[in-house]
Amino acid sequence: VGPLVAADMFEKLDPRLRNQRTYAAMLGALARGGKEKEALKLLKAAKGDGVVANSFMYNAAMSACSTTRQIVRLYEEMQFTGVTPDPVTMSIHTKAEAGVTPKFLPSKPDDPALRPTLLPPEDGDLASDRPLPSQIWQSDA
Repeated sequence: VGPLVAADMFEKLDPRLRNQRTYAAMLGALARGGKEKEALKLLKAAKGDGVVANSFMYNAAMSACSTTRQIVRLYEEMQFTGVTPDPVTMSIHTKAEAGVTPKFLPSKPDDPALRPTLLPPEDGDLASDRPLPSQIWQSDA
């Protein structure tokens, strides 16, 4: 399922079922799909819907960012709102301070790296087929 299809499904989701977990999952899908603008809009919409953003939501939104400036802005917003950074947040922020942004590799819709990890593996779907963290992070320079 591509990020825009997932976004369409999320839009149809009963608003009472939308919470930190569902927003974080949707933000992550948008980040993996390279949908920065959509992820930032969704983070804002979550807050507008009364969902208190947590570190998982901010981490996913920061992972969608294409500039270190945007990552730092979200990190500062996170701190301002009282959300405690976790180790993932600190890693993203430290790399942003060093000029590196998380850019997910382009992938095919059937990319094993995008499938939920709780599903049984398909033939040839090995963990070694998935990108390493060092392959995901790319420098802005």
